[in-house]
Amino acid sequence: MTNTLDFSSFIKILGKGKTGSRALDQQQAYQAMQMILAKQVEDVQLGAFLALLRVKEETSEELAGFTTAAREHINAPKIAVDIDWPSYAGKKTQHPWYILSALLLAQNGLRVFMHGALGTSNDRLYTEHALAALNITPCQNWEDVTQSLNQSNFAFMPTQRFSLELTKLLELKKLLALRSSVHSMARLFNPFNATTSLQGIFHPNYAPAHQQASVLLGQKNCVSFKGQNGEAEIRLEADSKLAMVRDNEAINHIWTRSLSAKPVDIAPSADHIAAVWANDSQDQLGESIVINTVAIALYVHNVAANQDAAISIARRWWESHISSQSSS
Repeated sequence: MTNTLDFSSFIKILGKGKTGSRALDQQQAYQAMQMILAKQVEDVQLGAFLALLRVKEETSEELAGFTTAAREHINAPKIAVDIDWPSYAGKKTQHPWYILSALLLAQNGLRVFMHGALGTSNDRLYTEHALAALNITPCQNWEDVTQSLNQSNFAFMPTQRFSLELTKLLELKKLLALRSSVHSMARLFNPFNATTSLQGIFHPNYAPAHQQASVLLGQKNCVSFKGQNGEAEIRLEADSKLAMVRDNEAINHIWTRSLSAKPVDIAPSADHIAAVWANDSQDQLGESIVINTVAIALYVHNVAANQDAAISIARRWWESHISSQSSS
């Protein structure tokens, strides 16, 4: 263990009382995360650091610095990806329709890379388990990602397969009983520098920090919004505030609701979305969620000029998919 005394300087910056404490600048955040991922930090220091950040709430500069260090640590090869899709929340009260949205985008020529972790909640359905019902095997290495993208335009890789250190940081949520800046950083990873990033969050007050961090990171297109259970999936019962970056410029947009009331909470089922995808079952609400989530991706990716045009394209894609399943 080395440099633990140096790391204490970052803790001091964050924790020097009500009048003396301040946020880390982007370079300091980068250096701190470098040390954490290099295992140059004592456990007690890491706990103090994450707790202080949680109380203060991370800034966009801190997130950008953390993410830059994480990307260097991940050291992903150059693989062409159109849409980066972080999936770290899991579903608790609705089916994981966002998975079908990603598959529909992939089916229509957009290369989608999804990454995520199993999380710490036993009452949630996470992406890795949901994909099993669709006979989609998680990628184990970068070669698998390349092959999966080339074959189907879609690939999912568990976080533990590209970084055990980052996975352990995410799993600290169970020990600390608190989310940390690492959960925000995970949504900004975008290891292949995809043109577009879709970032679902649970607490909407984090959206501006995600948005500005994406600008600092040079992200061309992205959106951060309050998604269903924290995943990048539209909530039809509410006007969604989209904190976007379009061609490297921060803009905000309201995605208009299409339901007047919140749907009844149900236990999520991977088998149900698989049946709907195969056209063995129908679900009008689920289909609308898929179409609108795809439409948001198309709008952010600059394929469609407005909400109506994006929904029109997404609906046509969905109807074509269902038609192909009926005739197969």
